[in-house]
Amino acid sequence: MRIAVAGSHGTGKTTLARMLADALGLPLITERAREAARQMKLGDLGVLLRDRNMAQSFQALVWELQTRAEEEMASFVSDRCVYDVLAYCLFYGLEDTAWYRWAEGEVRGRARYDAVVYVPVEFLPEDDGFRFVCPGCQRFVDALVRELLASVGSQERIVTASGLTPEERLHKVLAQLRRAA
Repeated sequence: MRIAVAGSHGTGKTTLARMLADALGLPLITERAREAARQMKLGDLGVLLRDRNMAQSFQALVWELQTRAEEEMASFVSDRCVYDVLAYCLFYGLEDTAWYRWAEGEVRGRARYDAVVYVPVEFLPEDDGFRFVCPGCQRFVDALVRELLASVGSQERIVTASGLTPEERLHKVLAQLRRAA
């Protein structure tokens, strides 16, 4: 089973992805954006809002790391996925680039995952020194993820992880996955 966890930053995706991987006995693909930032020596993601070339290089590296990890495993739970990469490309204003059009074409019209677990915004992001803490940014990325899942990811099975506690979200997701099996 190939399950991706998608949504805006600071919504609890990492916690849910870990819990879901444990519950299903699947390997976890950790979020790749922090690894890309480490490789590019980016300490401040704000530079990506000011430098389109840097933003495109960063998103291309996140895409490469994400897709490589997915290709190495037959089954997994992934903390983030290609839809998140596309959403952040739009957030950084890269929709008119050839690279974005190529990446979107790579996922349009075909299912990459058995299920995409969408985690909605239900609380504000915490400042962990990496993610944007602006509530407006969080809601904007959330809207972009939802739009991409409805259009580009229309072949995917979408499961919504709502609930205020990680345990509540996990139980709801597992119930939805079982109903479809």
